[in-house]
Amino acid sequence: MKTFYADKSLKSESVVVNDILTVTEYASSGLLKAIKTFDTCFNLMHSFNDNPSYVTFHEDGDRFVQKWHYYGRLHREDGPAHISERDKFRNAEEYYSYGVLHRVDGPAQINVNQTTKKNYVLYYIFGEQKNGNDLLKMIRTYKFRELKK
Repeated sequence: MKTFYADKSLKSESVVVNDILTVTEYASSGLLKAIKTFDTCFNLMHSFNDNPSYVTFHEDGDRFVQKWHYYGRLHREDGPAHISERDKFRNAEEYYSYGVLHRVDGPAQINVNQTTKKNYVLYYIFGEQKNGNDLLKMIRTYKFRELKK
């Protein structure tokens, strides 16, 4: 299915293949604006084959935002589920597990200040913000429990 702007330029195009709905949106200038994928059974945004389910583009065609979803929730097994880029430079990453900020092997939120080039990081476990000391205690407790088995 296609939709059009008042000037008859293409606004969006929807294609269904193997229960995967792909919606491609265009700016009024005709440039690519966004691509979204959905699972047609549940009508929820969903990533297939580790491809992002949501991608937006700058006016120059570069990717701006990429998101991975698992049946409507931000989620990705092996990498950030939300990536923001500016001028071909990654400036933010967020790691999600089934819709909540979560990462055990590093920070769940990483933001890079473009001016200073410094990383600002936040740690989350199952959606709850943690500091470095909390994480060390959790890791030590987990390792101790594993050794006792």
